[in-house]
Amino acid sequence: MIRGCFENRRDRFRAEDVDVVSLREAGLSSGVAAEAKVWVQSMDRLKDREDGPDFWRWIEEHQRSDEGNPLFDTFFLLEKATGRVVATGSIVADDRGVGKTYRIEGAWIGGINVRGEYRGRNLGRVLLSVLHRHVQEIADRSGAEVIVNLFTSPDLGRSFYEPEYQRFRTVVTSFGESVCYRRVFRPGRREGAGHHDG
Repeated sequence: MIRGCFENRRDRFRAEDVDVVSLREAGLSSGVAAEAKVWVQSMDRLKDREDGPDFWRWIEEHQRSDEGNPLFDTFFLLEKATGRVVATGSIVADDRGVGKTYRIEGAWIGGINVRGEYRGRNLGRVLLSVLHRHVQEIADRSGAEVIVNLFTSPDLGRSFYEPEYQRFRTVVTSFGESVCYRRVFRPGRREGAGHHDG
C-alpha cells in the first residue's frame, strides 16, 4: 500500500521541469504577470489561505516600492510542459508590516503559494530553492551577509522550513498566531552549507 502511494508521486516537480520568471525583469504588464494576476486574484481565503485580490495588491505594491533594491523581487514558476504559472514567491523589505511592528531586521520571504491542483508535488521546495539562489547571488555580489525572515503557521514551519531556518519568535498577524523563522546567507556559501544561525 505505501509503495503504491509513492509510485503515484512520479509526477513530482524538479527544477528542470519549470521555467523561472522574475517579475522585476518581466514587468507588471507582461503576459506572465497577466496570467499570474488572474490566478492570484481567484484565490480563496479558505482553500488557498489567501485573499486573492489583496494578495495581488501586495505583489504590485512590493514590486513598485522595492524597485531600487535588487534583492527584492517576485518570482513565478511556469510548468514547462504547459507554460502555466504554477507557483509564486517573493522577497520583500517587510511582509505585512511584521518586521516593523516587531522590530525584526532583514528581508522577508513571503507570498509563497502553489496552484491548488499542483500542491504536494514538490513545487514549494523548488520555489524555495529559487528564492535561496537569488538571495545567495545578492550576498555573493555585495560581499555582505543577507538576513532573510519569514512567518508561517507552526505546523508548516516545522514540516517545511526547519532545519534550514532558525525558529526565533511567535507573532500575531492577520493570519493569526504565526512563527517567525530566520536564515542568514553569507557570501561564498552554497545550498546545504549550513546557512542558518542558532
